[in-house]
Amino acid sequence: MSGRWHTAVESKMSGMLNVDSSSATVPSRHFAWGFVALVLYWMLLAAGTHLPSAWLMGHGLDLNPPAGHRIPHFDKILHASGYFGLTVLLVLVLFHRRSMTPLHYLFLFVGIGLHALADELLQALVPHRSPDPLDWVADMLGASVALIATSQLRSRAKTA
Repeated sequence: MSGRWHTAVESKMSGMLNVDSSSATVPSRHFAWGFVALVLYWMLLAAGTHLPSAWLMGHGLDLNPPAGHRIPHFDKILHASGYFGLTVLLVLVLFHRRSMTPLHYLFLFVGIGLHALADELLQALVPHRSPDPLDWVADMLGASVALIATSQLRSRAKTA
């Protein structure tokens, strides 16, 4: 039964991505694991930005170390790296067997920007959290670096 389900899901996903379903099964497994990684990563990213800071500190995740041990702008580094990872996973999952046009990159950039904006605005509803426009800028910087890096890597892989 699980074999039929896997085949049906793979067929459906291949149709959505306009992919030849007769290709090897290894890339489809990579796609499945990439999709799982994307969902888990996205959930952790959402939880990390929407859990009250008191809850995080109570579970040993204090992002504000003592004054002598602080890293300047550590919050912005977390935002940029978080959205870098999210963007790389989105590119890998959405375009794992397809080439990307500049329009794809633009839509992905705008979509991530809108998601990051909503993410920041929703923090206003969480106790001890507040939206910060510079967090959005850091999110977009991370996404931009990821899009540039994936573009370069994909173009090199195509010519190799």
